Amino acid sequence: MSGQLGVEMRTGDDSQLNALGEWQRYGSIIPACVVGMSLLAIHVYAIGVLMEPLQQEFGWSRAEISAGPLVTALTTLSLASFAGRKLDSLGPRKIALVGVPVFAAALALLSITVNSLAVWLGLYMLLAAASMLVFPTVWTGAVAMRFDKSRGLAMAVVLSGTGIASAAVPYLT
Repeated sequence: MSGQLGVEMRTGDDSQLNALGEWQRYGSIIPACVVGMSLLAIHVYAIGVLMEPLQQEFGWSRAEISAGPLVTALTTLSLASFAGRKLDSLGPRKIALVGVPVFAAALALLSITVNSLAVWLGLYMLLAAASMLVFPTVWTGAVAMRFDKSRGLAMAVVLSGTGIASAAVPYLT
C-alpha cells in the first residue's frame, strides 16, 4: 500500500505478521540501511587516520583540522528539523535515493581540499548538508515503518552500521 509518505508501508493485513514474518517480508531493506548507516560514519572514523597527513600537507594544527567535523556538527544541528520535515513528507526511500549519491559526492569533494582552511570548512559544511539526506532517521524511519513485532532487533541491526564503519574505515583508510 502506498501511504502518505509515498513508500510501501505496513497494511492492515500486516498486523497479523509475527516477528519472523516481518523479517521475511521486509528484511531485504536491512542490508541497505546498514550500508547507509556505515556511509554516514565514514568521515568521522577516517579523520583520525588522516590527521597527520593533513598536518604535513597543509601545515594545519590538529585543532584547525578538527574544526571541519565541528562545522559539520553545528550545521547539522541547524538543518535537522528541516530534514526531519522533508523525511516525513517524502519518505525515507526518496530521501535515501537522492542522499546516498549526494553524500558520496560531498565526501569525495573533501579530496580536492587546497591549502585553505576556508575551503576545508566550506567542504565540511557541504558535507553536513548532504549528511542530512543519509542521517540515521532516514534508515531507522524505513525500519520503523515496516517492523512492529521485531522493531527493536531490526533497529539494532541497522544501527550497527556505525560500529561496522568504526572497525573498517580506519583500517581501509
